[in-house]
Amino acid sequence: ISGADTGFAGWNSLHFKADGNDGLFLEKDTNNVGIGTTDPASELHVNGAATLTAMAAPSDPTTNDCVIWLDSTTLDLMVKITGESSTVTRVIASFEE
Repeated sequence: ISGADTGFAGWNSLHFKADGNDGLFLEKDTNNVGIGTTDPASELHVNGAATLTAMAAPSDPTTNDCVIWLDSTTLDLMVKITGESSTVTRVIASFEE
C-alpha cells in the first residue's frame, strides 16, 4: 500500500499494487476509483476488461439509478433503469450461438 497516512492527520491517495503492477487506486481529491490505472477519469475507471458472472434479475434500483447484469437464463446483457414513476428493463446485447 502506498500513499497511506498512518498518523491519521489527513490522507493521500491510496494505491494498492501487486507485483509492481497497477491495482486498485483511490484518488483523494475526487474519490474516483481506478482499477489498473492511477488516473481514473470518472467515479469508476477500469483499464481492461470487466467480467460479469451470470445472475438472476436483481431487484429494482432506486430512482434515477440503473443496474447492469448478465442474465443467468438467457445470457443476455441487461439493464434496468428506474425513473421518477417507473422501472424499465432492456436487453443491451442478446446472446446467440
